[in-house]
Amino acid sequence: MSVIGGLQTFTQGFIAGGLDGAPAGSLLFYGMYIYEQAFAFFNMGYASALAWILFIVTAICTAIVTRMLGRYTYYEN
Repeated sequence: MSVIGGLQTFTQGFIAGGLDGAPAGSLLFYGMYIYEQAFAFFNMGYASALAWILFIVTAICTAIVTRMLGRYTYYEN
C-alpha cells in the first residue's frame, strides 16, 4: 500500500510549495504535474494520458510487490 501511496503523492507538495512546486520546482511531484496540466493549463487530454501512465506504472509496481510477498511469506503449520 505504501508503494501506491508513494506514487500518488500530491497533498504534501501542494501545501508546502503551491501549484508551481516552489522552490525551483523541487516539490513538483507527478500528481501535481497532472493537476497543473489539467486545471491550470486546461490540457485535459494530456493530463488524462499522464493519469493513464500513472495507473499503468502503479499496476506494474503492485503486481511486482504482490509476487514478491508471496515468495517471501512463511506460513507456519
